Amino acid sequence: MQSDQSRATLEIEIFGDNTPPEMIEVSGEVVTSLKPNRVGTFDTEMLSMSLTGQSSRGPVQIGLQPNRPTMGSGGPNPDTGQIDSFFDVFFDLTVSPPGQNP
Repeated sequence: MQSDQSRATLEIEIFGDNTPPEMIEVSGEVVTSLKPNRVGTFDTEMLSMSLTGQSSRGPVQIGLQPNRPTMGSGGPNPDTGQIDSFFDVFFDLTVSPPGQNP
């Protein structure tokens, strides 16, 4: 099994507590492991994720839930020639009050 660390950037919408929705960008590091299966397919797992951003409500942090594995799989798409993959992602999102770190 091999692991890979990469940078990720997401645009997410947060809302709640009688405030209007807000689009924000979060970015950071994601570590995944890859286990090849049959020819051309693979199973994968996100081992860690630490994404941060800033909202009008305060700093935002997104990380994986520690007790729920984030598993996925992938393989070639014969129609496009590209690799398709899928993850069930279980995450925690924290928004801290302004002036505090998550």
